[in-house]
Amino acid sequence: PTTTCATTTTRLFVMSQSRSSSNRRGGHQQDRSKRQERVGHLVRTELSRILHTGNIKGNNVEYLEEDLRQRISIVSADVSPDLRQARITVSIRDAAAPAIASHDGGDNDGEDEEEAALPSSQVMDKRRAYSWLVRNTKPLRHTLAQQMSHMKSCPNLSFA
Repeated sequence: PTTTCATTTTRLFVMSQSRSSSNRRGGHQQDRSKRQERVGHLVRTELSRILHTGNIKGNNVEYLEEDLRQRISIVSADVSPDLRQARITVSIRDAAAPAIASHDGGDNDGEDEEEAALPSSQVMDKRRAYSWLVRNTKPLRHTLAQQMSHMKSCPNLSFA
């Protein structure tokens, strides 16, 4: 009889823990205010427009190749409750595949080497794009602040 009582108590404890942890993890959207959602959406759209047009203002701006810069996608912008910090989640798309598959099915003279070298160059492109974003956070924020001049302040950006 004592083991069933302890087992029942343990089950209830585990169930309450799983509910509370699922509310914390799964209810991410509900934890954010409407203002955070709106500002996050605005930051995301303006930042993606800035990256795709290439109009980045500032003194020490390093420019990235247009092809690589335009492959950067802003996935989300999570803004803190005080609207001072924004965590920007980015995705760097792969380059368009070279026209290897359009050949007529002849012999494979060196095509295997090109396919083997392709993933490493894509990884290097992703690293270069991410490091460029981190290095140019200040000019990007400056340009973003000019685009969002109707807001009191522009959030500090951190890329993930």
